[in-house]
Amino acid sequence: MIHVGPGGTGGIGYEEGLAYCEDAKLRCLEIEFTHGVQMNNATAKTVGKLAETHKVFLSVHAPYFINLVSKEQEKIVASQKRIIDSCERASHFYSPIFKRKIPIVFHAGYYQDMDKSSVYDLIKDRIIEMQDIIAENDWNVLLCPELTGKATQFGDEHELLQLSREIKCGMTIDFAHALARANGDVDYESLIKKLPHSFHAHYSGINYGPKGEKNHIPVDMNAWKELVVLLKKYDKEVTVICESPDPLGDAKKMGKWV
Repeated sequence: MIHVGPGGTGGIGYEEGLAYCEDAKLRCLEIEFTHGVQMNNATAKTVGKLAETHKVFLSVHAPYFINLVSKEQEKIVASQKRIIDSCERASHFYSPIFKRKIPIVFHAGYYQDMDKSSVYDLIKDRIIEMQDIIAENDWNVLLCPELTGKATQFGDEHELLQLSREIKCGMTIDFAHALARANGDVDYESLIKKLPHSFHAHYSGINYGPKGEKNHIPVDMNAWKELVVLLKKYDKEVTVICESPDPLGDAKKMGKWV
């Protein structure tokens, strides 16, 4: 089963945005804490109840200002706090009617001048630290580091799959980022065959160059339909968040093909 929904509400707010999703038969929506976790717990509870009423499954994108392998310890601490704050808010979105944990999406960090294996080990340890906090608080959330759009960023498919096997975290497969990271030379079928039965994903059109991702653009529906065929071929259960400049409109169009 493939469920499609928007990243954010396109500026119309959660009440209208969640109602739009239900009307458009979109079953998921990603709360975007782009520049910081501005939502308090009381508001999170209200949004969670709205989502339950409209039968829309929520996920969360943690703030972009995250680097779990910064050379400055205070930035690592601040990065973990942003993710943990996102988890705490998301714990109020949880509803047993969906029978799954809330995905917490984040970009884990940058290689900088370190070798990849050292960066992997550092990020693994820091995710485990956050998993311990999540367990202590009994939050129904799942850390899902994202497949990133530039070769300078941690988060290729191999790293995410290895993390998932070793520490039981989730993953967010951004198919647009996969295309950009490979400078257009991506084999989606080979990628999809490696993925677990159930996972969280992002999709949009994307501009890219030799250094990877530049910016997101509207969805090419023909390309999307080809991806849907592959996801169905391998019987994947996936929530796909549309991150195009028109997340509501493009998600609605995408939903017609699943």
